[in-house]
Amino acid sequence: MLIRPAQPEDADSVVQVIQACYREFGFSWDWDGYHSDLRDFAEFYFQNGNGYWVVESEGGDILGGGGLEVHASPRPSGDSLVEQDGLLWVAGADCELIRMYLLPEARGTGAAEPLFHRIRQAAVGQGCRRMEIWSDVLLTRAHRFYARLGAVPVGERICNDPDQAREYGFRLDLAP
Repeated sequence: MLIRPAQPEDADSVVQVIQACYREFGFSWDWDGYHSDLRDFAEFYFQNGNGYWVVESEGGDILGGGGLEVHASPRPSGDSLVEQDGLLWVAGADCELIRMYLLPEARGTGAAEPLFHRIRQAAVGQGCRRMEIWSDVLLTRAHRFYARLGAVPVGERICNDPDQAREYGFRLDLAP
């Protein structure tokens, strides 16, 4: 499997992967709100230090991916969670790991770790110092994965997604 930066023409495949994962877990979809970053893929992921990377099979199929959102300014400081704009966030975070999903056939293959490290490396390259990671409470395998790679659980929130789902927050301090 190959980990590579996404290209604008990958947008449909990335959306298909994420929608498949959403169907698998019974999550709702909202093009006009919560998922507008995917509707405007190139506009969101190829500006302001943001990025998206895909996991590609030897046959060229996209089996997963993950993104980086660099915040225009860091969240308010602290050690756990802070409220900003009516939602809880990881204190002091200046970037976020977003939309990291792998299709079932790519899970357990070893693809997730290099994908995660690639996104982390990009965050460090952008000068980021603290990454926040939010993950639905149902994604227990992801929680163990993040913790194994050094992310520290910092709390829980109700997401602003269509399901008002419970999410766990993780803090990952980034070394330059």
